[in-house]
Amino acid sequence: TKATLAAAADAALPKELRGKGADVSAKHLRELEKMQDKDQVQLSQFHLRLQRSDAEQVVRYCFEPGAKPLWPSITHAPAHSPRSVPPCQRCGAARQFEFQVLPQIINHLGVDSELASAVDFGSIAVYTCSASCSLGGGG
Repeated sequence: TKATLAAAADAALPKELRGKGADVSAKHLRELEKMQDKDQVQLSQFHLRLQRSDAEQVVRYCFEPGAKPLWPSITHAPAHSPRSVPPCQRCGAARQFEFQVLPQIINHLGVDSELASAVDFGSIAVYTCSASCSLGGGG
């Protein structure tokens, strides 16, 4: 029966995981699966876009009006908002996306990826003043 199968599956789990997730509804689980599917599609699009350029590329420069960073995930990508990308603190102009550091750079840093302290990221987006204000002040 269904209950016997569930009990057998639960018994096969490590003790600390037994009963975990039992409160997740089937609807919530379907929503999570849809989001996971969207993330898989996004990750594939991210990799396909990067394959169009040099495999050794570690920085993606794109200082064009309306340009946006490429994110490997939908659910973990930061929102582009005044809170996440504040205006320039010198002149108050909006910041715009200029370049991003791609995760391929990790391969060039000689980092042991097995270490708990190893660097790991999907993408680092850099935003600059849209008015290109100078360091000396003024707009």
